[in-house]
Amino acid sequence: MIDALLDIYKTYRPEAAVAQQRNEQLQSLNSEQFAHLEKVLMQHICSGDEARIAIAEDVVSDLVMQTSYSVDILLKAMLQARYSPLDHLFRAAGPQTENELFAMLKKNSKPELVVRSLAWIDSENVTARFTDWQREQTIALLDFYMFNAGWELDANYQKRWLYSKSCFGLKAASKQTERSDPASLSSKNEKCRWCDRPLFTLTDFPTVYLENIFSLKSPVPILSIPFCMYCTLFEPVPMCLKPSSDGRDGLVDFSPHIDADKNIEQPKYKLETSGGILHLQIADGMRDAFSAVDSGRSYNISQIGGFPTWPQDANYPHCVECGQTMLFFMQFESMDFPLLQYEGVYHLFVCQRCPAEFAVEQSN
Repeated sequence: MIDALLDIYKTYRPEAAVAQQRNEQLQSLNSEQFAHLEKVLMQHICSGDEARIAIAEDVVSDLVMQTSYSVDILLKAMLQARYSPLDHLFRAAGPQTENELFAMLKKNSKPELVVRSLAWIDSENVTARFTDWQREQTIALLDFYMFNAGWELDANYQKRWLYSKSCFGLKAASKQTERSDPASLSSKNEKCRWCDRPLFTLTDFPTVYLENIFSLKSPVPILSIPFCMYCTLFEPVPMCLKPSSDGRDGLVDFSPHIDADKNIEQPKYKLETSGGILHLQIADGMRDAFSAVDSGRSYNISQIGGFPTWPQDANYPHCVECGQTMLFFMQFESMDFPLLQYEGVYHLFVCQRCPAEFAVEQSN
């Protein structure tokens, strides 16, 4: 069985059916079979062959997601083989891996890799070390490493998570609406204030998810969130909730703090968009919070809650009202919504202190 399982990993095939086959076989492993698999993976790692180590890394990544088996000894072995595993795998690190990382740090061996990896380990010892580094300002780019792992130290040096452990998958509903005549748009809510392009609007978002995931109460049950497919590429766009007169729904419109005269450099290539209305279909059950952590291997990236997919470096915006780092609460991928003609992942954020303040940005 183990040989057959590893055969699936030898050829990279980004297909949902292949991923499902892997996951089902891993989930069916008993303790004896896992011990055999662990032994084979150790042989891969100790071989020094990067291709074999990469296969072991793929298996470890799925083991972390699909099973409760410890991969501590495997992560430690990769470090000792001078192989750098994916950062997010260190969320499953145990005491052996943690000790190995601190030993590497003491020897000044790959300090950037060590700090980046330690950021993913949620232990009192690691958090205390990060607190010391933050106070003493001894490690460069410390905030960057913490952001990549989804947390920060607040003003009181307390660990604050920037994402939710609850996660629901998303996909496009069967109903999607393209604006038939973009030239006829006249409302400021239908065109971007910066580049004058037609806006897309993500509609029908139930605010009960904000309450259930982050305990943030909203004055309206449903949100509509407009966004520009172009301007969100350059920086987070601040938005603000404006409830309707009947209180039944609300539009997350451009923030009054936004610079209406901001000059966004237009692309040299032609970027046309008709705008449109995007309707969501939310999965009934929850999925693993890290289902979309690795953009290179993930399927169905669109989600509410969970850990965001960062094709590039993590970027959590700050609230324009209070300055607090905002919480990630939703993302959707253009490939899941045919109306969005250009490839990208859209991230949406909300402020914990000012729950009427939002932000939208795009990564690609």
